[in-house]
Amino acid sequence: MTKPTYTLFIVFCMILCMSCKHGKADKQKEEIVIADTFIWSEAPPEPTEEEEEAALEKRIRDKIHEDSIWAYVKFPKPKVELAYKGDKEYAIAKRVQEIYDDVLETMNYLHCEDKDFFKLYWSKSLYSLYEKACKHDDCVFGADPYTNSQEHAYRHLYKVIVGSVKNERATVNVIFGVYGPEEIYMHKMILSLLYERGNWYIDDMSDGEAMSVREEIKESLHL
Repeated sequence: MTKPTYTLFIVFCMILCMSCKHGKADKQKEEIVIADTFIWSEAPPEPTEEEEEAALEKRIRDKIHEDSIWAYVKFPKPKVELAYKGDKEYAIAKRVQEIYDDVLETMNYLHCEDKDFFKLYWSKSLYSLYEKACKHDDCVFGADPYTNSQEHAYRHLYKVIVGSVKNERATVNVIFGVYGPEEIYMHKMILSLLYERGNWYIDDMSDGEAMSVREEIKESLHL
């Protein structure tokens, strides 16, 4: 190998060596950058207490909704029986059927947020007492007045029995079924109706054993 050729070979080796060192340095630098990025990346923020409560409530509501759909397979809505004597009693029975179908079927699928069933179907007098009671007590009722229950359950209306009717007042028995794992449990509510504003409205209700809704509200108001 001649001297000029040997000199060029040495220079070429030096350049190649420097290139390898530079490549290794760049790789090490890249690894450091990646490592630094991993070390300093921020974890997602912890959910607030309100967000956790909202997420838990959604999971519970979704589960209940799924259960309601499954219950429908075993507990389909029956044909409602109306017991009445004349045309006036029939109109009362249909009105009560519409009220309870709306209340129970809405509750079954948990779409109650935008419906005030008290304002929709209670007499002016009863609802006025309820509004006054709410100003003094955040929880006027210990159970839902329509079903006398604190728990979500799948319910259907079964029977409406019109009792006494006198002028603008009527008494009606409502029988609804509650879905259970082994059988359907029947419950009764007794409604006192008042005719006003061109229709029949609930003026009081009870299960026949406990205090009536009107009396419970009065007790809350210390009347």
